[in-house]
Amino acid sequence: MAAGSNSLARLMRALLIALTVLLPVSSVHADGPSKRIALTFDDAPRSDGPLLTGAERAERLLKALDDAGVEGAMFFATTNHLANAGEEGIQRLQAYGASPQVLANHSHRHLWLHRNSADDYLADIDEATERLAEFGETAPFFRYPFLDEGRDVAKRDAVRKGLEERGLRNGYVTVDNYTGTWPACLAKPFGKIRSRIWQPGRARTSRS
Repeated sequence: MAAGSNSLARLMRALLIALTVLLPVSSVHADGPSKRIALTFDDAPRSDGPLLTGAERAERLLKALDDAGVEGAMFFATTNHLANAGEEGIQRLQAYGASPQVLANHSHRHLWLHRNSADDYLADIDEATERLAEFGETAPFFRYPFLDEGRDVAKRDAVRKGLEERGLRNGYVTVDNYTGTWPACLAKPFGKIRSRIWQPGRARTSRS
């Protein structure tokens, strides 16, 4: 039991180090626009995790971004999360909006496009837009929940047209660091964590 606990502690330290080290490294770019990378964070305000509360996570993220000289990182908000986060969640979104970073739309209920009509999906985006208006100016980007842009052409194009009409651009993802899966991993016994992270040749397909 002690060996397993020590191993889990080492893993936790490694994950925390990754969080604090990768942000500054990712923000460094060579002269010219071709070497830039956009830093984005989904599902704000997120719930408490096994290592940090939501408030602690937000404080550390904002400090790491500030220390690295990053401006304009996007916090894509899922506004239905405010129902559970309450006043503290509102304060977090206010802190993101008041910082050199920006808020953006990640829908209200985090709907999966292929399970919903285009009309219902766009209405959910509108609800998030209305809720986010309380926090001031937001970036004109929308990130698809589950990164699902549609599985048939008609629905895909209907949503794309709706986004264009709303002045929203697709906040697409090119690199996913899977931080959304870490809380679930850390809540499991270490043996299962190890098999999930280090098993050779095993693809990781789960998302938050």
